[in-house]
Amino acid sequence: MDPLISVIIPVYNLESELAACLESVQAQTLPDWEAVCVDDGSADGSLSVLRAFAAEDARIRVLHQQNAGVSAARDLALENAQGQFICFLDGDDVLHPQTFELLSGCMQSGSYDVVVSSYRRTRDQREPFPPLSQTACRDMSEAEYFALDPVIVRSACMKLFRREAAQAARFPERFSHGEDTHYVFQVLSTAARLASVLSTRRCTATTNERSPLRENCSARPTSLPFWRCATPATS
Repeated sequence: MDPLISVIIPVYNLESELAACLESVQAQTLPDWEAVCVDDGSADGSLSVLRAFAAEDARIRVLHQQNAGVSAARDLALENAQGQFICFLDGDDVLHPQTFELLSGCMQSGSYDVVVSSYRRTRDQREPFPPLSQTACRDMSEAEYFALDPVIVRSACMKLFRREAAQAARFPERFSHGEDTHYVFQVLSTAARLASVLSTRRCTATTNERSPLRENCSARPTSLPFWRCATPATS
């Protein structure tokens, strides 16, 4: 049986960051997923890290190619992805443990083609995520989508795609930048329904100025980040 979610992870020279990324996928509260990891001809130990994780977890699939760029790596993974829904995760980024559960629940609740979430940039990928208490899944118009943070608008990350929509488009391998924007706009041009997921979280008092628990700690829905990005999330 096909997994519910395929998460596509392109990898190039990320030996020191990969473990945190893959562990965040393994920590998902929804276990019905596969990770399609493509090593893009890394010159460090990235491929060995991927193979070690795959040896311990059959849900992690490892593909290898000669260095051809992130677009070629993602396109190869798209061709091999088997999940009903597809998302993209960079190899130096991590996910909130409820990402798959909450985004797929939204996707299934309204037969959407794309569900949009949010992100936060950080230097500490192992900082604990705050728990989510509830989420609000709602229709999103095209105008609302293009009013979002430009990083979210352009990036292939921070989204869950229905497989048919995701696999109908490809990343342009001839582009040196802007490949995410090209891909996302291809998908949106055929997507019938979009949704966004807003979340509230349980609040804990803290005096730590750097703690994420100090931010947006309220009962009303906010765009709590599901993706935690170490580097710019789009090109």
